[in-house]
Amino acid sequence: MSGLTYARAMLLGAIQGLTEFLPVSSSGHLVLARALLGLELPGLHLETVLHLGTALAVSFVFRNDLHMLFRAVLGARRGDLHWALAGKLLLATIPAALAGLLLTDRALAAFARPRVAAGMLLVTALVLLCSKAVAIGSARAHTMSCAAALLVGCAQALAILPGLSRSGLTVVAALLVGLQREDAARFSLLLSLPVIAGGALADLAGLRGAAAGGLAAGPLLAGVGVSFLLGVLAVRLLRRAVERGRLGLFALYCAVVGGVGLALLPRV
Repeated sequence: MSGLTYARAMLLGAIQGLTEFLPVSSSGHLVLARALLGLELPGLHLETVLHLGTALAVSFVFRNDLHMLFRAVLGARRGDLHWALAGKLLLATIPAALAGLLLTDRALAAFARPRVAAGMLLVTALVLLCSKAVAIGSARAHTMSCAAALLVGCAQALAILPGLSRSGLTVVAALLVGLQREDAARFSLLLSLPVIAGGALADLAGLRGAAAGGLAAGPLLAGVGVSFLLGVLAVRLLRRAVERGRLGLFALYCAVVGGVGLALLPRV
């Protein structure tokens, strides 16, 4: 991906920042954009760098929570609510880590089939439509059990397939196990950090290889900056949508994009 321009880097950073957290599936958008618009996907190294912007966005919005989480873990404060939250986040990360280790080849094969991504966007739309139904009830909790955390983690693992929204699936799963809307959004967004960080650690060589591959520092920093700024916006939009029960708007969007994809893409 040599000759990266500021405009292209900022465009890719904008796509990354917005679709990483809004429940519309960033991977599904990239697959369909490549198939329908002939858009060349960025290299793995560039994707890894841009992910740093979205990781910084979550860290910025939840800086107070992260501070309390680190204090609880480093101080081994086992009776602290943040200690329990850290344990649930770690537990919920396990299914996605296993999926990444065991199912990467199958997932890559799905990325080569745009109709799969379009179909999975329709599944995402159905899941989002269920969000209002599963959130109904007065006895909503602020915490979850270990089994519930694993269930949310399994929902995140399913998002290895293009078109299945990680944020959408984990938010609805968190609502399903009884979390209040605000806590469901917070857990989903905090849960994204280990996945993003794990992807970056898995491609540490790529962070160095980005410069060696002709990716100039200036455009890279511009892309990361846009990814960070729009990532902050997307995080806040998602929290507001979840708290107000407005995920149905994203369901309509996913249904339209998925339907258009299935209608226009050739059957292969």
